[in-house]
Amino acid sequence: TPGTTYRFYIVSEGLDGQFGLNASNEITPTTAALARPPSPVNLRTTVVAAGSVTLQWDTGADGTQPVSYFSVYQNGAFLANITGYTLTLNTLTPGLLYDFFIVSVAANGQTGATSSNTLEVIIGTAPALPPAAPLSASYQFVNATTAQLNINPGSGGGLVNGFAALELNSQRWFFSPGANPLIRVDNLTSGQSYYFLVFAVGRDGQRSAGYAQVSFTQPQGIISSPDYPYPEPCGTPWSEGYHPQPNSQQYGGESPIQYSWYQR
Repeated sequence: TPGTTYRFYIVSEGLDGQFGLNASNEITPTTAALARPPSPVNLRTTVVAAGSVTLQWDTGADGTQPVSYFSVYQNGAFLANITGYTLTLNTLTPGLLYDFFIVSVAANGQTGATSSNTLEVIIGTAPALPPAAPLSASYQFVNATTAQLNINPGSGGGLVNGFAALELNSQRWFFSPGANPLIRVDNLTSGQSYYFLVFAVGRDGQRSAGYAQVSFTQPQGIISSPDYPYPEPCGTPWSEGYHPQPNSQQYGGESPIQYSWYQR
């Protein structure tokens, strides 16, 4: 069994059935664990119509094994295996609430470390208006490996169901707990700079067209903040001096990086 430790030793036995006085030395090897595929992230809808919905998702960067297929779950039950990154369902009941999540599976049978975010969709309603983009985002250091993004929501647009932040260097997505305008960012490296685009997420999982931006360099030796998870912001956007090039505030397409970074 992969990832399991076993104990072995040798005992001699004669033709008369007598065993040797002493057993051999004992060894305890551990079999190698099977590699996992990257976890699916950013599950969202692209079309919601009467009786149908189209789901779309991306892959994260937390696995090393290629993805063989994705398992789609509807209302907690297995629905189908998909080799691509989109699925259209046409036999749903209008007016009902459905929830979906995705699990990645490798050829060796291993699944991603986590499933995708759970997406709730009301079928048979017109697609909701996209939410307004956040006005700004700041940050608060929690400890040497964790920071918190503090989001100033925009006004107008559709219902805001949550917030999502994309870190441009690692292509990792981070999500808020519901509509709470705070995003916890874990597993950071001290001394490394990070650059985030922060989106609002609507009722049907669609992202705002615009985004807020924030960057920082994770310091070393930060003591845990006593007022986490509701600390006062201690930084301002681009406090490290990094800025996107002009006219790059609209995010369109599946490739998150729309421009290069430069320092003023």
